[in-house]
Amino acid sequence: MDHERRTPLLDWMFDPEYRRHLNQATREVPLLHAMYLLCIPLGKALVWARCSPTTITHISNLLAACSVAALAWAPNPWLFPLLWLAALCFDIADGIVARSTGTASASGSFYDHMSDQLKVVALFCGAGLRYDTSAVWLLCYATCASFLFMSVVNQVRALRGLRLATRSTGTIPDAGVADAPRSGGARARLKSFLQGRPRLKKALLGVFVMYGNSMLLVLPLGFGESWALATLVFFWFVTLRSILSSLAAASRVNRQLTLSGIPWK
Repeated sequence: MDHERRTPLLDWMFDPEYRRHLNQATREVPLLHAMYLLCIPLGKALVWARCSPTTITHISNLLAACSVAALAWAPNPWLFPLLWLAALCFDIADGIVARSTGTASASGSFYDHMSDQLKVVALFCGAGLRYDTSAVWLLCYATCASFLFMSVVNQVRALRGLRLATRSTGTIPDAGVADAPRSGGARARLKSFLQGRPRLKKALLGVFVMYGNSMLLVLPLGFGESWALATLVFFWFVTLRSILSSLAAASRVNRQLTLSGIPWK
Protein backbone atom coordinates (compact mmCIF):
# COMPACT_ATOMS: atom_id res chain seq x y z
CA MET A 1 0.00 0.00 0.00
CA ASP A 2 2.82 2.40 0.87
CA HIS A 3 4.45 1.59 -2.45
CA GLU A 4 1.20 2.40 -4.27
CA ARG A 5 1.02 5.78 -2.51
CA ARG A 6 4.65 6.64 -3.20
CA THR A 7 4.73 5.70 -6.88
CA PRO A 8 2.49 8.55 -8.18
CA LEU A 9 4.57 11.07 -6.21
CA LEU A 10 7.84 9.69 -7.57
CA ASP A 11 6.39 9.61 -11.08
CA TRP A 12 5.37 13.24 -10.71
CA MET A 13 8.78 14.33 -9.38
CA PHE A 14 10.84 12.28 -11.85
CA ASP A 15 8.37 12.22 -14.73
CA PRO A 16 9.09 9.32 -17.14
CA GLU A 17 8.15 11.61 -20.04
CA TYR A 18 10.91 14.01 -19.02
CA ARG A 19 13.40 11.19 -18.37
CA ARG A 20 12.78 9.96 -21.90
CA HIS A 21 14.52 13.07 -23.25
CA LEU A 22 17.82 12.38 -21.43
CA ASN A 23 20.48 11.35 -23.92
CA GLN A 24 22.56 8.19 -23.61
CA ALA A 25 25.73 10.04 -22.55
CA THR A 26 23.85 11.53 -19.61
CA ARG A 27 22.48 8.15 -18.55
CA GLU A 28 25.94 6.52 -18.60
CA VAL A 29 27.47 8.92 -16.03
CA PRO A 30 25.85 8.26 -12.62
CA LEU A 31 26.56 11.67 -11.06
CA LEU A 32 25.43 13.58 -14.15
CA HIS A 33 22.34 11.37 -14.45
CA ALA A 34 21.45 12.06 -10.79
CA MET A 35 21.83 15.81 -11.33
CA TYR A 36 19.45 15.75 -14.31
CA LEU A 37 16.90 13.63 -12.41
CA LEU A 38 16.94 16.04 -9.45
CA CYS A 39 16.34 18.97 -11.82
CA ILE A 40 13.25 17.40 -13.43
CA PRO A 41 10.84 18.86 -10.79
CA LEU A 42 12.37 22.31 -11.42
CA GLY A 43 11.94 21.82 -15.16
CA LYS A 44 8.30 20.81 -14.70
CA ALA A 45 7.66 23.88 -12.54
CA LEU A 46 9.24 26.14 -15.16
CA VAL A 47 7.11 24.55 -17.90
CA TRP A 48 4.03 25.18 -15.74
CA ALA A 49 5.18 28.82 -15.30
CA ARG A 50 5.58 29.05 -19.11
CA CYS A 51 9.22 30.10 -18.92
CA SER A 52 11.03 29.79 -22.23
CA PRO A 53 14.42 28.02 -22.35
CA THR A 54 16.11 31.33 -23.20
CA THR A 55 14.55 32.99 -20.14
CA ILE A 56 15.78 30.12 -17.98
CA THR A 57 19.28 30.55 -19.42
CA HIS A 58 19.07 34.26 -18.56
CA ILE A 59 18.21 33.34 -14.96
CA SER A 60 21.09 30.86 -14.82
CA ASN A 61 23.53 33.47 -16.11
CA LEU A 62 22.30 36.05 -13.60
CA LEU A 63 22.70 33.59 -10.73
CA ALA A 64 26.17 32.66 -12.00
CA ALA A 65 27.18 36.35 -12.10
CA CYS A 66 25.94 36.77 -8.51
CA SER A 67 27.87 33.65 -7.45
CA VAL A 68 31.09 34.97 -9.01
CA ALA A 69 30.60 38.30 -7.21
CA ALA A 70 30.00 36.40 -3.96
CA LEU A 71 33.16 34.35 -4.50
CA ALA A 72 35.22 37.46 -5.18
CA TRP A 73 33.94 39.77 -2.43
CA ALA A 74 31.40 38.21 -0.03
CA PRO A 75 32.80 37.38 3.43
CA ASN A 76 30.37 34.47 3.90
CA PRO A 77 31.97 31.43 2.17
CA TRP A 78 28.62 29.60 1.89
CA LEU A 79 27.00 32.22 -0.32
CA PHE A 80 29.02 31.25 -3.39
CA PRO A 81 28.24 27.48 -3.41
CA LEU A 82 24.52 28.12 -2.82
CA LEU A 83 24.28 30.59 -5.70
CA TRP A 84 26.45 28.43 -7.97
CA LEU A 85 24.30 25.35 -7.32
CA ALA A 86 21.18 27.38 -8.12
CA ALA A 87 22.78 28.60 -11.36
CA LEU A 88 23.76 25.03 -12.24
CA CYS A 89 20.22 23.75 -11.64
CA PHE A 90 18.73 26.38 -13.94
CA ASP A 91 21.44 25.64 -16.51
CA ILE A 92 20.33 21.99 -16.55
CA ALA A 93 16.65 22.93 -16.47
CA ASP A 94 16.81 25.03 -19.65
CA GLY A 95 17.80 21.95 -21.65
CA ILE A 96 15.15 19.81 -19.96
CA VAL A 97 12.46 22.38 -20.77
CA ALA A 98 13.68 22.86 -24.36
CA ARG A 99 13.64 19.14 -25.15
CA SER A 100 10.42 18.27 -23.33
CA THR A 101 8.45 21.14 -24.93
CA GLY A 102 9.98 20.81 -28.40
CA THR A 103 11.36 24.36 -28.28
CA ALA A 104 15.05 23.50 -28.68
CA SER A 105 16.83 25.66 -31.27
CA ALA A 106 20.32 26.08 -32.66
CA SER A 107 20.51 29.69 -31.48
CA GLY A 108 19.37 28.74 -27.97
CA SER A 109 21.92 25.93 -27.78
CA PHE A 110 24.67 28.29 -28.98
CA TYR A 111 23.74 30.89 -26.37
CA ASP A 112 23.65 28.27 -23.63
CA HIS A 113 27.03 26.75 -24.49
CA MET A 114 28.82 30.06 -25.03
CA SER A 115 27.52 31.43 -21.73
CA ASP A 116 28.80 28.26 -20.03
CA GLN A 117 32.31 29.00 -21.29
CA LEU A 118 32.10 32.55 -19.98
CA LYS A 119 30.81 31.36 -16.60
CA VAL A 120 33.84 29.13 -16.03
CA VAL A 121 36.35 31.83 -16.99
CA ALA A 122 34.58 34.42 -14.81
CA LEU A 123 34.44 31.94 -11.95
CA PHE A 124 38.20 31.40 -11.84
CA CYS A 125 38.80 35.12 -12.17
CA GLY A 126 36.57 35.51 -9.10
CA ALA A 127 38.80 33.06 -7.20
CA GLY A 128 41.84 35.10 -8.22
CA LEU A 129 40.22 38.29 -6.98
CA ARG A 130 39.28 36.69 -3.64
CA TYR A 131 42.75 35.47 -2.72
CA ASP A 132 44.94 37.65 -4.96
CA THR A 133 48.09 35.54 -4.63
CA SER A 134 50.54 34.58 -7.35
CA ALA A 135 49.86 30.84 -6.92
CA VAL A 136 46.08 31.24 -7.27
CA TRP A 137 46.34 33.60 -10.25
CA LEU A 138 48.82 31.28 -12.01
CA LEU A 139 46.54 28.27 -11.56
CA CYS A 140 43.51 30.34 -12.60
CA TYR A 141 45.27 31.31 -15.83
CA ALA A 142 46.42 27.74 -16.54
CA THR A 143 42.97 26.30 -15.83
CA CYS A 144 41.13 28.89 -17.95
CA ALA A 145 43.55 28.49 -20.86
CA SER A 146 43.28 24.69 -20.72
CA PHE A 147 39.49 24.78 -20.47
CA LEU A 148 39.14 27.11 -23.48
CA PHE A 149 41.64 25.05 -25.48
CA MET A 150 39.63 21.91 -24.70
CA SER A 151 36.50 23.67 -25.94
CA VAL A 152 38.20 24.57 -29.24
CA VAL A 153 39.46 21.01 -29.75
CA ASN A 154 35.98 19.61 -29.05
CA GLN A 155 34.37 22.01 -31.52
CA VAL A 156 36.85 21.19 -34.29
CA ARG A 157 36.48 17.47 -33.64
CA ALA A 158 32.69 17.74 -33.71
CA LEU A 159 32.70 19.67 -36.99
CA ARG A 160 35.07 17.24 -38.69
CA GLY A 161 33.13 14.29 -37.28
CA LEU A 162 29.97 15.77 -38.81
CA ARG A 163 31.74 16.21 -42.14
CA LEU A 164 32.91 12.60 -41.95
CA ALA A 165 29.38 11.38 -41.21
CA THR A 166 27.75 13.39 -43.98
CA ARG A 167 30.36 12.99 -46.73
CA SER A 168 31.37 9.37 -46.29
CA THR A 169 29.68 7.14 -48.88
CA GLY A 170 30.78 3.75 -47.66
CA THR A 171 32.42 1.91 -44.84
CA ILE A 172 35.25 3.87 -43.30
CA PRO A 173 38.55 2.00 -43.81
CA ASP A 174 40.17 0.57 -40.73
CA ALA A 175 42.86 2.89 -39.38
CA GLY A 176 45.12 -0.07 -38.79
CA VAL A 177 47.77 -0.73 -36.20
CA ALA A 178 47.86 2.88 -35.00
CA ASP A 179 44.48 2.48 -33.30
CA ALA A 180 45.31 -0.79 -31.57
CA PRO A 181 45.77 -0.48 -27.81
CA ARG A 182 49.23 -1.04 -26.44
CA SER A 183 49.73 -4.35 -24.76
CA GLY A 184 51.79 -3.10 -21.83
CA GLY A 185 52.08 -0.18 -19.49
CA ALA A 186 50.10 1.10 -16.54
CA ARG A 187 47.48 2.73 -18.76
CA ALA A 188 46.74 -0.54 -20.57
CA ARG A 189 46.50 -2.43 -17.27
CA LEU A 190 44.14 0.20 -15.84
CA LYS A 191 41.98 0.06 -18.98
CA SER A 192 41.81 -3.72 -18.76
CA PHE A 193 40.94 -3.52 -15.06
CA LEU A 194 38.09 -1.05 -15.64
CA GLN A 195 36.65 -2.96 -18.60
CA GLY A 196 35.84 -5.81 -16.23
CA ARG A 197 34.18 -3.41 -13.78
CA PRO A 198 31.71 -1.26 -15.77
CA ARG A 199 30.06 0.27 -12.69
CA LEU A 200 33.39 1.49 -11.33
CA LYS A 201 34.29 2.81 -14.76
CA LYS A 202 31.04 4.79 -15.00
CA ALA A 203 31.53 6.20 -11.50
CA LEU A 204 35.04 7.37 -12.34
CA LEU A 205 33.76 8.97 -15.54
CA GLY A 206 31.64 11.25 -13.39
CA VAL A 207 34.70 12.54 -11.54
CA PHE A 208 37.72 12.41 -13.84
CA VAL A 209 36.14 13.24 -17.22
CA MET A 210 34.83 16.70 -18.16
CA TYR A 211 31.04 16.54 -18.10
CA GLY A 212 28.40 18.94 -16.81
CA ASN A 213 28.79 17.51 -13.32
CA SER A 214 32.39 18.78 -13.33
CA MET A 215 30.96 22.16 -12.37
CA LEU A 216 30.37 20.65 -8.92
CA LEU A 217 34.14 20.40 -8.49
CA VAL A 218 34.44 24.16 -8.03
CA LEU A 219 32.21 24.37 -4.91
CA PRO A 220 35.14 24.46 -2.38
CA LEU A 221 36.70 27.56 -4.01
CA GLY A 222 35.38 29.94 -1.37
CA PHE A 223 36.55 28.05 1.74
CA GLY A 224 40.12 29.32 1.96
CA GLU A 225 43.21 29.53 -0.21
CA SER A 226 44.27 25.92 0.43
CA TRP A 227 40.87 24.65 -0.70
CA ALA A 228 41.01 26.93 -3.72
CA LEU A 229 44.47 25.71 -4.73
CA ALA A 230 43.44 22.05 -4.36
CA THR A 231 40.26 22.69 -6.37
CA LEU A 232 42.12 24.46 -9.17
CA VAL A 233 44.76 21.75 -9.39
CA PHE A 234 42.13 19.01 -9.56
CA PHE A 235 39.99 20.87 -12.11
CA TRP A 236 43.13 21.50 -14.19
CA PHE A 237 44.00 17.80 -14.02
CA VAL A 238 40.50 16.80 -15.16
CA THR A 239 40.69 19.37 -17.98
CA LEU A 240 44.10 18.14 -19.15
CA ARG A 241 42.89 14.55 -19.08
CA SER A 242 39.88 15.55 -21.20
CA ILE A 243 42.16 17.44 -23.61
CA LEU A 244 44.25 14.31 -24.18
CA SER A 245 41.11 12.27 -24.77
CA SER A 246 39.72 14.88 -27.19
CA LEU A 247 43.02 15.11 -29.09
CA ALA A 248 43.12 11.32 -29.46
CA ALA A 249 39.54 11.31 -30.76
CA ALA A 250 40.33 14.22 -33.12
CA SER A 251 43.34 12.33 -34.43
CA ARG A 252 41.17 9.32 -35.25
CA VAL A 253 38.64 11.53 -37.06
CA ASN A 254 41.43 13.23 -39.05
CA ARG A 255 42.89 9.85 -40.02
CA GLN A 256 39.48 8.61 -41.15
CA LEU A 257 38.93 11.77 -43.21
CA THR A 258 42.25 11.19 -44.95
CA LEU A 259 41.59 7.49 -45.56
CA SER A 260 38.12 8.30 -46.93
CA GLY A 261 39.46 11.07 -49.20
CA ILE A 262 37.17 13.67 -47.59
CA PRO A 263 38.42 17.28 -47.37
CA TRP A 264 38.95 18.31 -43.76
CA LYS A 265 37.82 21.92 -44.27
